[in-house]
Amino acid sequence: MAYHFFLFAFYLCFYVLSLSLAQPFRAVNLGNWLVTEGWMKPSLFDGIPNKDLLDGTRVQFFSIKLQRYLCAENAGGTNLVANRINADTWETFALWRINENFFYLRLVINDKQFVGLESQGNKIVAISHSAGDPERFQIIRNRCDPNRVRLQASNGKFIQVQSETLVIANYDRYGWEDDNPSVFRMNNLNGQDNMQQLQGEYQITNGYGPIKAPIVMQSHWKAWITEEDFRFISKSGINAVRIPVGWWIAFDPTPPKPFVGGSLQVLDKAFYWAGKYGMKVIVDLHAARGSQNGNDHSSTIDGSLEWGDSKIQETVNVIDFLAKRYASDPSLVAIELLNEPLAPMVSLETLLKYYQAGYNAVRKYTQNAYVIFSNRLGPADSKELLSFATNLNRVVIDVHFYNLFNDQLFKGKSAEWNINNIRNDRASQLSSLTIANGPLTFVGEWTGEWEVVGALMQDYQKFVNVQQEVYRSATFGWAYWSYKLENPKRTHWSFKCMIEYNYLKVI
Repeated sequence: MAYHFFLFAFYLCFYVLSLSLAQPFRAVNLGNWLVTEGWMKPSLFDGIPNKDLLDGTRVQFFSIKLQRYLCAENAGGTNLVANRINADTWETFALWRINENFFYLRLVINDKQFVGLESQGNKIVAISHSAGDPERFQIIRNRCDPNRVRLQASNGKFIQVQSETLVIANYDRYGWEDDNPSVFRMNNLNGQDNMQQLQGEYQITNGYGPIKAPIVMQSHWKAWITEEDFRFISKSGINAVRIPVGWWIAFDPTPPKPFVGGSLQVLDKAFYWAGKYGMKVIVDLHAARGSQNGNDHSSTIDGSLEWGDSKIQETVNVIDFLAKRYASDPSLVAIELLNEPLAPMVSLETLLKYYQAGYNAVRKYTQNAYVIFSNRLGPADSKELLSFATNLNRVVIDVHFYNLFNDQLFKGKSAEWNINNIRNDRASQLSSLTIANGPLTFVGEWTGEWEVVGALMQDYQKFVNVQQEVYRSATFGWAYWSYKLENPKRTHWSFKCMIEYNYLKVI
């Protein structure tokens, strides 16, 4: 009995010691694996028919005959008109894709109603907050000019512009002549004014559809990250991986449409590989239902941010599911409750309410795993979580440091300026979050890419080295974004490439 007690005590002490020795973590993000980010692997979308009309695509419709744009009068709540010479937000619609030819059209402002047939008659209105058969349209593209289109409503008739104030679905003749009142020029705004095509999990699974999407996604999961990658990572001086997941993983193997089942099995395999190669796992809820930031990596449908109070409980349920499943796995070191919530649309009050509930959900199953709170992006105080987090046990605040995404601050700056920015400004920001008896700090995303034009290899080496020197003061550690990507114009985002080409050595 004494021997067994001694053995138990020895292994308990060894386990606790191993946890303390592992920190601060040197981690890498496994991006674009279980949550799709198309910019990292554009070829993944190549097989989608009409791939320029994915969910969230912004379009405008210009009547060839009348030389006016379709417009949601009063920004919604009434009829569509065709009386605008120039187009702005009232004239812009976001596509919700039904299949490659049929779509819903949603306004992009105010209450974001769907365009459809009026309940009695054939006028086109924008009054509904949900999409059904009256809101279904077929976009028929001209074979010679795909941006020359006709819109067929659910009554089988084409939308025509009878006058500037009367847009109606009652046209049944064919033809593509300029004087045909049912012919429009469709302006696709992707690529204009820095508006990029959304390429997230929703876009790819809904784009391929229920037959092809499971084949495409399962093939991608199998090939994107393999056991060999875990071996490579472990030999590179990395001791943890941060794995982004989406809310639908909690519904595996039959998640709500259009999502594809199987990602949970992949995450199980990642835990196995991490254990085999002596690494810890940070599970990161990267995409919450409704989207917490409107970006494609949060699996938004159309760029809208609709996560909030009404979504808290179902998001907590996802955290509960993950904590219950992996709490006893020795590779689990932390669960991050939500990636990059965006201020001010996500209020601090709502976020703290969720963080408290998510923390409680994790603590139901484990007292050892850390709970990570991501700082809000946008106009938010970087220290706003400190007082809240200080009252909780084994918690971490995650900040993301990129010398990107802010043209006013980073555009046109030199390599030396960026290096000094890390050494001074970033160091100061990180220091301000590190308080006695407070939460740990984590630079959950950083990269070797920047806005410098014509930088030399030595410049990149200095840039990543100074980041490591500064971010090592983060008391929980750091995580490079991302392990790999297939985009030759963005190789400095790839940890694997940076290691292989001698740009980066973990220090």
